[in-house]
Amino acid sequence: MTGCAWQPAAFPVPAQRQALVDFSPVGPFVEMGSPAAPAYIVGDVAGAVGNPWRWTFARPELRFQVPPGANLRFVLDFGIVPATFAETGPVVLSVSLDGKLLGRMRCLEPGDRRFESRVPEGWLTAGQIVTVTAEVDRRYVAPADGQQLGYTLWRAGFLP
Repeated sequence: MTGCAWQPAAFPVPAQRQALVDFSPVGPFVEMGSPAAPAYIVGDVAGAVGNPWRWTFARPELRFQVPPGANLRFVLDFGIVPATFAETGPVVLSVSLDGKLLGRMRCLEPGDRRFESRVPEGWLTAGQIVTVTAEVDRRYVAPADGQQLGYTLWRAGFLP
């Protein structure tokens, strides 16, 4: 039973529609105790799960999706730990968005802090993924393994 068989006529693939659902793994803001936090971490942030905060190392980097709207503020809630401060003394936190310096904050004593700064108009576009670095100029170096500890990170991101 060999022979010719009927084949359906060829037709073009239908036009595709863009999905209406955003599949970005990150949003505009993250709490470090959230199960979603690892998606926001690019590097140099500890991976401790279950804590509401995480240690930062030499050059902490996070990523966020820029929300729509004007007059955005970037905030970073963090802590300077007394034990590391005893070794480093005052530190300066520098925050950059995609390599552009957003601002600096001098921390003269240990304790919880909030860095907050308006994002200059035209720096970001809604929906864009932006990389944020937030590093201190002096870090505690652990004598046992040479690990460089910066600060404890609680939450960060963009607010209207």
